[in-house]
Amino acid sequence: MVQYFLKRLSKEIGKQVKGVSPQAMNLLISQPWQGNVRELKNCLERGMILCKNQVIASKDLALDQVRFTQNHAQINVSIPPEGISLDEVESFLIKEALSMAQGNQSKAAAVLKITRNTMRYRMEKYGIKPGA
Repeated sequence: MVQYFLKRLSKEIGKQVKGVSPQAMNLLISQPWQGNVRELKNCLERGMILCKNQVIASKDLALDQVRFTQNHAQINVSIPPEGISLDEVESFLIKEALSMAQGNQSKAAAVLKITRNTMRYRMEKYGIKPGA
């Protein structure tokens, strides 16, 4: 599954990643993955965005995230030591919300607690296609 997602995400993100380090693979295997396959895909996508070369390292997977609760919903936040672009984070969250809402922009906007117009503006800003 990891190789499948890496191949697919390489095309989507436009970044060539050949694989994950043995330590990263062990970390992936040790996770319970209670969320489902989508949780694994999201983890690998974060790893691809954060990795600096063609192999995802353990630190790129952000599995040692800070967790906090807001209105009974768990939110995971991880800022790597070298930092991360807020635009990348926002783009990722918009894509994730659209995926959860099966491409419905109004529902995705509601999940993010923004208006549909704000959602459309930000999708255009980041080049996110409707239904993608």
